[in-house]
Amino acid sequence: MVLVVVDDDPLSLAAMKDHFGSLGLLNKAYFFGSPIAFEAFLVSANRDELFVFSDFDLKAEINGLGLIARHQLEHQAALVTACTKERIQEETKGHGIPVYNKKDLGALKIEMVG
Repeated sequence: MVLVVVDDDPLSLAAMKDHFGSLGLLNKAYFFGSPIAFEAFLVSANRDELFVFSDFDLKAEINGLGLIARHQLEHQAALVTACTKERIQEETKGHGIPVYNKKDLGALKIEMVG
C-alpha cells in the first residue's frame, strides 16, 4: 500500500508528513502540492496499491472530489478539509468517500495491512 497526499497548502503537507513519520509510514507516502503533480505520478503508479488523502479545496481547476472521481479512486480515498464538514458531505453524497477535518488529522490512526 502506498499513501498519497494531495494538498495545495505547504503547512498541511508538512503536518501530514510529520503525522505519517510518527506512525512510521513516511517511506510509504508521497506528497503532492497540486493536482497536476499527482496526475503526473499516476502515469507510472500502480493504482491498485494507492490510498489517496486529498484536500477538498485544491485552489485549482478541479477540487479534491473531482480529482478522485476523475481517476476512479473513490473506494481508496478520503477527503481532508478545513471547510465545514456539512458542506463537503452534501457535495460528496453518493460517492462513499470519507471526509476528515484537518484539525482532527493528528488523531487519525492508519494501519497498513498486507
